[in-house]
Amino acid sequence: MEDRFPTQLSGGQQQRVALARVLVINPAVLLLDEPLSNLDAKLRVQMREEIKALQKRLGITTVYVTHDQEEAMSVSDRIAIQNNGKVMQIGEPLDIYNVPQSVFIATFMGRGTLLEGKVTSVSEVVKMTVGKIELCGLDSTGKVKAGKKASCIIRPESYRISEPEEPANILEGNVEWTSFIGPYTEVRLDIDGHKVLVDVPPDVTAEIGGKLKVYIEYKNTIMLPSGVD
Repeated sequence: MEDRFPTQLSGGQQQRVALARVLVINPAVLLLDEPLSNLDAKLRVQMREEIKALQKRLGITTVYVTHDQEEAMSVSDRIAIQNNGKVMQIGEPLDIYNVPQSVFIATFMGRGTLLEGKVTSVSEVVKMTVGKIELCGLDSTGKVKAGKKASCIIRPESYRISEPEEPANILEGNVEWTSFIGPYTEVRLDIDGHKVLVDVPPDVTAEIGGKLKVYIEYKNTIMLPSGVD
């Protein structure tokens, strides 16, 4: 490609050239601001893998700015989430995703259903009611109080179709909508007026208008104080 002008290169090729121009000077810190924003989905995945491999091989401290949550989790060792210029939480991707410290973090990172209700008791697990729904879960902040309002975040991939061995909440509702994604089917349930997003195996029959019962383990039911950001 050396005889081509920059405008004759594809978006991915231009990004590789830009990255090479920065790396050739062996910087102490590599700053990347939305480096993949103008690429198509397939090329974005390719490039983020390439950037991560280069960073590991060269050992350069890298600050990578992105609004794509999946991209942030896939390339980083540690994530810092900002809101209105304020750092809300810093941690490893797994901790940020599974142990969010606020409703903002929980709803910002990944997909999930937000249910708000009132806490009835706090012990090893937090018990709360959301209308007619009763839920038990874990408080990752230590700030949920009995008698106060709380928010419950449930990731759609955390549901089970068969009853698990560990303690779990049981939810049953009417199927409102389905979408086949490939490795799973997205299902939206109406449970006593609350819309809940559930991922089920592609071979599970979920007919619109029918009923579906799902299970969510207590350990995967995230409880947070309402309105605490």
